[in-house]
Amino acid sequence: MTFYINHRITYSSSFMQTHHENDITPLIIRHINNDTTPEEEAWLQDQIVKDQSVKQLWEQLLEEFNRPEVKRLMAELPSRLPTSSMCAYAQRQKRIIYFKRLTIMAAAVITIGLMIWFLNVPRQNIQPRALALKDNTVQLKLGQSILDLSGDQQQTVGNVQVSARQKVVSVKTNIEKAETAVLTVPAGKFYQLHLPDGTVVFVNSASTVTFPTVFSGETREIAISGEAYVEVAKNVSHPFIVHLPKGEVLVMGTSFNINTYDNQVKVALITGAVKVDASSDAAVLRPGYAATYTIQGTALQVARYDDRILSWKDGLYYYHNTPLIDLCRALTRWYGIEVVLDKADLSTTRLTGTIHRDEPVDSFLENINLTSGLTFYKKEGTIHIK
Repeated sequence: MTFYINHRITYSSSFMQTHHENDITPLIIRHINNDTTPEEEAWLQDQIVKDQSVKQLWEQLLEEFNRPEVKRLMAELPSRLPTSSMCAYAQRQKRIIYFKRLTIMAAAVITIGLMIWFLNVPRQNIQPRALALKDNTVQLKLGQSILDLSGDQQQTVGNVQVSARQKVVSVKTNIEKAETAVLTVPAGKFYQLHLPDGTVVFVNSASTVTFPTVFSGETREIAISGEAYVEVAKNVSHPFIVHLPKGEVLVMGTSFNINTYDNQVKVALITGAVKVDASSDAAVLRPGYAATYTIQGTALQVARYDDRILSWKDGLYYYHNTPLIDLCRALTRWYGIEVVLDKADLSTTRLTGTIHRDEPVDSFLENINLTSGLTFYKKEGTIHIK
């Protein structure tokens, strides 16, 4: 069921002669939607010629809604984007209607992907729940030592040198005996890890990477929980193996993305080749394909993945027809703040759009409220959605 109601406003001749300041924005957007009458179109074009402010607003809106990312998101909609949703922010924030610049409105519309709709699809055994938050510091556990790597620094622990600069962590040692290290990146953070063999691991929020301080055996083995993108340094004589919950990935010099959030494991191959082994099932992937299975033991499935699977590296999170409960988990990981649903039936509400990592969480939630009607409040450090 589509949540939007696209209420079409028709402008009479007498109205257009005396009013346009509060209504010119939706009229321009209706032009973008090819939804104006001949009379409205003629009046709008006349205003663009006569009024420099209208012309400026016209140009700003056309520029924003012709951006490649916006056009791509609009193309994914099942039907024409409702004028009401495109104007929602302008209707609420009167200071940016008509004569004011539309950059705030455009940013808000783009942020939510220009599209949020509700689908009442039943989903079994989904209960709203709070997501526990851990220490908000980036930590490296090395033997019995736990190092705080949140700031730029260099430390030496025994024979191991640890460097953390501009969110890039590296570990070096001058002995062949390996120690086990565990890098933990908490919610709201994003780091790179440079392994001893030259492999680079981009570690997303709420994730851990377990690795040796030196690769001294016949294989190079690490473990990942959460999400990470891995660019493996080629070494044919020493295969690279990534251990996952209930599975592993055998790598043949390649780059790939791993996601183990929410009891599901997804391995997406970008370049090269990997073999995914999940309990009694296995698959060799080609670039452009991903293997997925659940920790509960469902069969391994292989399919093409969305090209935006790596968008998180650029600070973007795309969600498409995603249950609200899953979106709450993503917000917790990205912003490091607890998010809960006050009503159980909201769990099956589905949304589509985009989250920008650099945008405050309050701004994102306000945009959802403007367009979808969902409301939120904060209590004791927790965000409640109702």
